[in-house]
Amino acid sequence: MSMTPSRRTIEAMTLGGMATDNRTIIVKCGSCRRTRIFLTADLVKVYGESQSPHTLFRDCSICGRPTRKGFGFPNRGDRICRPSVKKVWKWHEEAYEPVRSGPDLDKPDS
Repeated sequence: MSMTPSRRTIEAMTLGGMATDNRTIIVKCGSCRRTRIFLTADLVKVYGESQSPHTLFRDCSICGRPTRKGFGFPNRGDRICRPSVKKVWKWHEEAYEPVRSGPDLDKPDS
């Protein structure tokens, strides 16, 4: 039996649900080889919780060719595209650092 999720499960995905799981959307252009990683929590601020992640980033912003999308979880040091708001939404890259909370804040990372 295949481990691929059903089409109904994939179509039911929303940015809000993915942001709850702290997921990322990885956008790759096959033409110019550009790869961008977006936190879904940031995308919710721009597009709203009910937006489908499959309708975003259809074309590369540099060359205009179709892109491929994947979903994952952020790793420490990944270059994540974060929004900066002035008059227009723009994205800039910065290293991902997870937010630490809980009783073990005083313990060093291992």
